[in-house]
Amino acid sequence: MTTSDLWALCVESDYSRYNIGKPFIQNGWRYATDGRIAIREPAPGESDSEGKYPRMAELFKPAKCTEPWPEPTGEVRWDRCDDCCGSGVAHDICPECNGKGMEECPKSGNVEECGKCKGAGTIPTDMPCPVCNGQKVVACPMQTVDGRWLDARYTQALYELGAMFYRNGRRYSVLEFRIGMIEGRLLPRDKALSD
Repeated sequence: MTTSDLWALCVESDYSRYNIGKPFIQNGWRYATDGRIAIREPAPGESDSEGKYPRMAELFKPAKCTEPWPEPTGEVRWDRCDDCCGSGVAHDICPECNGKGMEECPKSGNVEECGKCKGAGTIPTDMPCPVCNGQKVVACPMQTVDGRWLDARYTQALYELGAMFYRNGRRYSVLEFRIGMIEGRLLPRDKALSD
């Protein structure tokens, strides 16, 4: 695992509200996020990226990251299936909007939320979800760090990279970390179903 791998991990997202599929520059910082983890490093002299991006500076308040990242524990929790959003059924791309969630009104020309999929971009089928086999939940490799349940794919990467974190003891707050010049924030998972 390298810091380049961490940058790639941070932009794996199907989130389409903002253009977060690649790193971007804002106010002298290079950011990457997938909506669950965010990292930044100084980017002096580089111009801000064109496009619609989330305002990231508010997320990064100064933190004294002094605790070494703990070794991954291999714990597993049951959590809502992200593929079917906990419905248990498979989804197909909406034929009306081609998965965009928006469509142009033929009369006015305005772009509106798709009436068929209600903006989701997908419609349910009568088949069970291929990820959870219709069970609505999946086993999620998780780890607790400072009282927070975190996704193990991030905790493994941060451990391998020698990240340091700030221990604040607030169970559902963002976990702050640092790897050299890279600062990061990791959101805890929603309360797992096995609580």
